[in-house]
Amino acid sequence: MPSRRALTTVIGLLALVAALLATASPARADAAPFELRPLVPAGAGYQDRLRAEVAYWTLGKMADAGLNNEDADATPPPGGWDDLSKPWPRGQGLVSRTAGKLFMEYTDVDTGAVSTSSCSGNVVTSANRSVVLTAAHCLRVHTPLDIGFGNVVATNMVFVPAFDGTNLPRDPSGTRVPGRDIAPYGVWGVTRQWITHTWSQSADWLLGRDMAAVLVDNPDDPRPVGEVTGGQEVAFNQPQNRAARIFGYPTINERNYYRPAMCPPLSSGPSTAGA
Repeated sequence: MPSRRALTTVIGLLALVAALLATASPARADAAPFELRPLVPAGAGYQDRLRAEVAYWTLGKMADAGLNNEDADATPPPGGWDDLSKPWPRGQGLVSRTAGKLFMEYTDVDTGAVSTSSCSGNVVTSANRSVVLTAAHCLRVHTPLDIGFGNVVATNMVFVPAFDGTNLPRDPSGTRVPGRDIAPYGVWGVTRQWITHTWSQSADWLLGRDMAAVLVDNPDDPRPVGEVTGGQEVAFNQPQNRAARIFGYPTINERNYYRPAMCPPLSSGPSTAGA
């Protein structure tokens, strides 16, 4: 489940996502979001494809994609946690339900090779109550300088709000699907995905704005995710040069507490795994 230091990678980022997206006029072509290929296209067979996407993510696949030194992440830093980095109390506040973990399978555009990883996401208020905000690099990355990320695009993705890794097997061979102890609000398939126009042109952190939104659906629950978990408010046209607390799940141990700000003036707080 998300924890307080864990929850530091999504909320601030996602409010920032919306704010930055709103800085350009909708009339400008480069301000329009760019839709990637739908992961679960609408039409005949939609429910079967959605169920297959969700069923793909067994406990073993989640462990393989999402632990990433997470045991080390649970170790307090020297001197212990402080108010910004300590784990978030379980069940406290809306963020304990809306923040969650994304699990992605990637396909390399050039070689066809398949890999997996994980990210953080957050349910936000929207007309359809089905939108999760995250980072664009969780959906699409292209690093032409070959610094280790390759040229990959997400081809299978699920979102687990309030993901709790406590009972996730550390042996990534488990074939069972996650229960309510790991996915208390269910596993939601990602059906459609959008990135910023700039990231569609430069998916390499150099010029693109690293922001994205996905649409989620659950084959076992007819309600929209926002009805199940609630949603975080999104602010537009906010002043810049302000500090932000960011909530999420870490992927490497160095991010489990303080590290230098990556893009001043936004202050960078750590993130934590919910296990």
